Amino acid sequence: MQSYLQSRFAQFALLALPAFLGMSSPATAQTVSLDNVTPISLTNSSTVSAVSINASTGNVIVRSSAGNYNVCTQPAGPTINSFAPTTSVVQTGANITLNWSSSNTTSCSPQQGTGTTWSSFGTLPTSGSQTFAAPGTAQTITFQLTCTNGTSNVSQTTQVTVQTGGGGGGNCIAAYPVAQAASFSTVFNTWPALGTRKRIIVPFNGYVAYSFTATSQPGQFGTFATGEYPGDGDGVGLMSISASNQQGCFDPTKLAPNCLSPVSRTVSIGWANGSTQFSCSLTPGTSYWLNWTYGGTTVPGSGPYCPIGPSSCGADAQNQIQD
Repeated sequence: MQSYLQSRFAQFALLALPAFLGMSSPATAQTVSLDNVTPISLTNSSTVSAVSINASTGNVIVRSSAGNYNVCTQPAGPTINSFAPTTSVVQTGANITLNWSSSNTTSCSPQQGTGTTWSSFGTLPTSGSQTFAAPGTAQTITFQLTCTNGTSNVSQTTQVTVQTGGGGGGNCIAAYPVAQAASFSTVFNTWPALGTRKRIIVPFNGYVAYSFTATSQPGQFGTFATGEYPGDGDGVGLMSISASNQQGCFDPTKLAPNCLSPVSRTVSIGWANGSTQFSCSLTPGTSYWLNWTYGGTTVPGSGPYCPIGPSSCGADAQNQIQD
């Protein structure tokens, strides 16, 4: 910075010194030129009064009785315009997505992020996003992003709170051995696909599981409901909504409140984005499993069962707006 200022001032002084020697009298015609800036003429009617150099920015300002003649500025330094998660609260085992943008930079790099793989991603683009798994324990995590232009750096931090609930947390062993897993969008349509009805057959002693990501719409809600059809097997079913690392979980001790349905002939489960006392609470932008079983028994009263086992039972199913 010092050599830059010396260079700037020397160029100005050599070109404009004659004018400064007569500061109390009208200046003769002079030209002020700084590096590659277009020359500025000082007419006979002007009086040069001052030149200043800002030591912190390197800006050179030429002032006269007519006002500022020119401002010569340093190139802008690196700036992080934004650095934030898609959602600031996620469930244990779910995904964290960090988004950032910067200007006047050549690259960025990740730091901190205890319990995650954030700091292992190495050199990052100047703008972008990165998704990775949240840890399995509840905590608040600080993430740092540093961007550079090759000469100077700038850093910014953001935080994500990891909590249990809204889909559950912890290890959960699937209760039934026969799994049929698929994306909700493949079977129905993009979540929540309200009103899209499909006929689903659930394997005996098994379950179906549909992965989905809660939308970013606050307060959105619905019910994944089933209805009978002729020859459906008259099964009594059970449903759950579990975290992304809990496929096939029907354990009430591992699931969040209201994320396990009652055993029912026409089983259903309610859900809602955000906190709710009456449905399974979903965190926008977080991934989950919708699980559905008729169990592995033909005995009524023992939980979910399929009377025609070992054949499969089924139902017509859809996401619908709650009544």
